[in-house]
Amino acid sequence: MPTRCKPIAAAAFLAALTVLSPRGASATSIPEFDRKTPEEKSAIIFQFLERVINALSEKDPVFASEILKYFESGKGIEDLFKELSRVDLLAREGKLDRSKIQVENVIRLVLTRKFPPPAGANTKPPQK
Repeated sequence: MPTRCKPIAAAAFLAALTVLSPRGASATSIPEFDRKTPEEKSAIIFQFLERVINALSEKDPVFASEILKYFESGKGIEDLFKELSRVDLLAREGKLDRSKIQVENVIRLVLTRKFPPPAGANTKPPQK
């Protein structure tokens, strides 16, 4: 059962994920990620998570701690690699292009599935 977060934490979480949305040189495509060593893959994952957790920790340290525990327990990593396997399957079926998918966005997907915003929360990114 997914953990529910407080409305303020949900808004902060969504804002953090929007602000930390991978753009430019920091984003890692799945084929690029696949070519990395296990240590490099871990660094990519945990550097992104560190940015998310740091962005959330001021507004809701308990929620930030839940995210950290989810990944430290191994469940977050397991869910991430399941999702990456789904991407591979869809690519083999010709339904998507792996080179257009960024690992950081897959992490975002895993986080929003584990910690869905409460019903009625504003999930739209802020307009620039």
